[in-house]
Amino acid sequence: MVETLQTMIDDGKRIANLFEKLTDNDKNMALVYLSALLDKELADTERAEKAG
Repeated sequence: MVETLQTMIDDGKRIANLFEKLTDNDKNMALVYLSALLDKELADTERAEKAG
């Protein structure tokens, strides 16, 4: 559990560092993409729950 939490923290730091280096326009594009991924994940989960 501790390793998983530490891994998540380290991954979050790496992601934050990547976002720091992006231009404002690139940040906006990344946020839109991540939002679309979240929407797809939620839709897929809902679809799977209805099917099963």
